[in-house]
Amino acid sequence: MNKWASRFFYKFNETKGGFKSILIGTILYLRWVMNRIHLVFFTVILFLSPQLFAQKGVIISSPQAFKQLMSSGNQQLLDVRTQDEFNAGHLEGAVNIDIWSPSFMKEVKSSFDRSKPLLIYCAGGGRSATAAEDLRKKGFKLIYDLEGGIEAYKQ
Repeated sequence: MNKWASRFFYKFNETKGGFKSILIGTILYLRWVMNRIHLVFFTVILFLSPQLFAQKGVIISSPQAFKQLMSSGNQQLLDVRTQDEFNAGHLEGAVNIDIWSPSFMKEVKSSFDRSKPLLIYCAGGGRSATAAEDLRKKGFKLIYDLEGGIEAYKQ
C-alpha cells in the first residue's frame, strides 16, 4: 500500500467508525486515484492532439495559392495529363505521370514522398481531382489540387 492509501486508511481508522470508516477511506482513495488517471489521460491527449488532428487529405487550391505553394520550394509537383499534353506545355519542375497509365500508382509511389505535401494538376481539374483522392487513399498525407487545372493557372 502506498503512502496516500495509508494516510486515508490511518485517518479514518483513528475515528470510531470501524468498517464504515475503512469504506469511506477506500472510496476517497479511489476517487483520488481516478482524478490522477484523468489528469494523465488529458495530458496524453493534449500532447497527441497535433498528430491526431493534423491536416490530412486533399485541398483544392486556387491558382494564386498554388503559385505561392510552388514558390515556397515544394518540389513535389505532379502533372497527371498525357505525355502529349505535357510536351505542349507544363509547369516548371513538374513530373508527368499519366493518370490513365496502368502503372500510375506504382510510378507515383516510387517518385514522391508520401509524408510531404504533393501539388497536383491536370488540364481542367477533373483528372487531378480523381488522382488526388486515389493518392489520399493510398497514404499521401497532404495533396494540393489545382482548381481549374493548368488552364486556370495560365490566366
